[in-house]
Amino acid sequence: MWSNKATTKDSKGLLPGRATFGPLFLIASTPIAAILFTHIFVADGGEWWPLAEKFSTLGVLPTLQAIWPSPFDPTAWQIILTFMAIQLALIKLVPAPTVYGPVTPGGNVPEYTDNGFRSYLITLALFVGGAYAGLWEGGFAYTHMLHIISALNVFSFALCLVIYIKGLTFPTSSDYGVTGSPLFDFFSGIEL
Repeated sequence: MWSNKATTKDSKGLLPGRATFGPLFLIASTPIAAILFTHIFVADGGEWWPLAEKFSTLGVLPTLQAIWPSPFDPTAWQIILTFMAIQLALIKLVPAPTVYGPVTPGGNVPEYTDNGFRSYLITLALFVGGAYAGLWEGGFAYTHMLHIISALNVFSFALCLVIYIKGLTFPTSSDYGVTGSPLFDFFSGIEL
């Protein structure tokens, strides 16, 4: 089931159909759960009862439409793209030793630059230093969190779609493999 040589015929046993219904459930429910949890903590101060009252009064779909912010908020995208640019720069600029992962089923040995913790510390120092110097408000991410989560839901789906199409048309390594179920392949990745 989990190797790069598995097919959807391998989806038997305890939960038949899990290669379709499991990924479909997770793909559909995760963005909704992210918005609901973020709304509870940011908009309702951690109280779940106001949201429950909205659901009972308005119904499920109207409540989701009312609380779901636009994913195209310019401030949210500015925060996301700035963070991504800084992290991409840190990946390339922060020196670190090269480490190797375990041999994959296709016989490849992944190679990584072990600079994640150093990059985290630099990111934290930049954030705290910028807030202390007055370059930005320290709580700006929290203030825009609902819009950031909404935008990241759209961005992550689009990125996964691009990576899926790229994997189908231009596979990177011999670890490429499809199962015969496009939904399961999209969910689990075809080059992992």
